[in-house]
Amino acid sequence: MEISLRFPLQEIIFNALLGTISELQLRELTRLFRAFAFPIVHNKVRAGKLSLDYVGLSESDIVLDCIAELFRRNENNQLVELANYFERQHITIGECSEEKLMMSLRRLVIRVVTDNVFRIYNEVDPALGKILRNLKLAVEKSKEFYLAEFLGEQFLVVHSSEPLLQKRTIDTDELQIVVESNLETGDDVPEFLTRLAGTLTTQEQFQRKVKLISLAVALKIGFERIFTGPEAYSDSIHSTFLVNDVKETILSVCKSVCAEMKPRYVQKKKMDEKQFHLYFEVIRELLESEFLDERNGIPSHYERLQEILPDLTKADYTKHHRIIFEYLVKLSRERAKEKLKTIAF
Repeated sequence: MEISLRFPLQEIIFNALLGTISELQLRELTRLFRAFAFPIVHNKVRAGKLSLDYVGLSESDIVLDCIAELFRRNENNQLVELANYFERQHITIGECSEEKLMMSLRRLVIRVVTDNVFRIYNEVDPALGKILRNLKLAVEKSKEFYLAEFLGEQFLVVHSSEPLLQKRTIDTDELQIVVESNLETGDDVPEFLTRLAGTLTTQEQFQRKVKLISLAVALKIGFERIFTGPEAYSDSIHSTFLVNDVKETILSVCKSVCAEMKPRYVQKKKMDEKQFHLYFEVIRELLESEFLDERNGIPSHYERLQEILPDLTKADYTKHHRIIFEYLVKLSRERAKEKLKTIAF
C-alpha cells in the first residue's frame, strides 16, 4: 500500500512518543491508520464476517471505533499505545527505515482492528463475546490448539498434526456440522476443543485450522440448539397426512439438494459421481426413518452408510466422509422440515 505523508514517519512517531506531536502530524497519523484499517473492515463486511445491520454502524464508523484506542494519551500527552507497542517489539525508531516503520504500524493496526471487532460483537451480543473470551482463554491452556494469525484473521490451529494448508478452509455450514457433532450438554470449552481437535486431525478434506470468530458463532448456535431441544415434527406429520406424502416430499427434497450441490462436489472433483449419488440414497432412508419412525432405533450416519458401503470402516468414515456427508444430511433435513411444515395443513 503506497501512502504519501506530509511529514517523515520517523518524525511523527518520535513526536507522538515524546508528547510533542502537532495537530497536523496527528491528522496524518490518523489518515495513515484509517488507510490501514479500512480494507480490513471492508473485507470482513464483504465476506460476511461482520454485519453492518447487526452492529448498527457504517464501515467508516467501525474503522474510527477500532483505531480510537491508538490515540489515547497520558498526562504527558504521549500516545501510550504506540509507546507500549514499540517498547514491546524492541524497535529502535532512529534505526528503522520509513518502510520498516510503515510495516510495523500496519501490523499494530491489524491487531487492534481485529481485537476491537471482537469488542464490538461483545457489546451488541454479550453471549458471543463471552464465547470468544472463553475460547481465547481455553486455547492459551490447550495442548490441542494454538492461536495464529493469517492475513489479519485469528485462527485456531491444530498443534500435533500437519495443518493441510494446501486444502480449502472449512466453510460456515460444514463447520456448524462439525461443531454440533462434537458438542454435548454440560460441555465446557476445553472439553469441546479436545473433541474438535480429534475430528480435525482425523480428516483430510479441509485445513486443520478454523477461524476464531466463525468457531465462536458456530458454538453459540450449537449451544442454543442444545438448550432449546429438538422440535417435535413426527407427531404432527403422522396425524395430518399419509406416509406416501412424506416419502414423496423427502424424495423431492433429496433430488433438489443433490442437483444443487452436485456442481460443488462432483464437478469440482471433490468426489466421484457414484459416491455422491450413494450419499443421497442413504440420506433419503435416514430422513424416512427420522420422520416416519418417530426417531426410534434410527441407525447412526456411519451405520446407515456402511449398509451401502460394506467395507467402510469407522476410521475411513471419519477421515473421508463424515464432514461432507453429515453436512448434506443436515441440509436435506432442514429443507424437508420446512417443506413438510408448509404442506401439513
